[in-house]
Amino acid sequence: MPNASTSSQSQASSGKQQRHQFPSDMRNDESLQSFEQAIEWVRQYGRENPESLALWCLGVGFVLGWKLKPW
Repeated sequence: MPNASTSSQSQASSGKQQRHQFPSDMRNDESLQSFEQAIEWVRQYGRENPESLALWCLGVGFVLGWKLKPW
């Protein structure tokens, strides 16, 4: 019987290692995919509403420039 518990413990510990490494790889892929989807959405929105996107970019640039001024 000790052999069965030892083998189940070794399988459980190896399973924990695999589960620990696998989700971190998936998170990188998922975040990359979500970032690419967001960029594609902005591009599509820009094609459909170029004036609105230009005004948003101007507004965000103005606010960032005002808040991050060097003096």
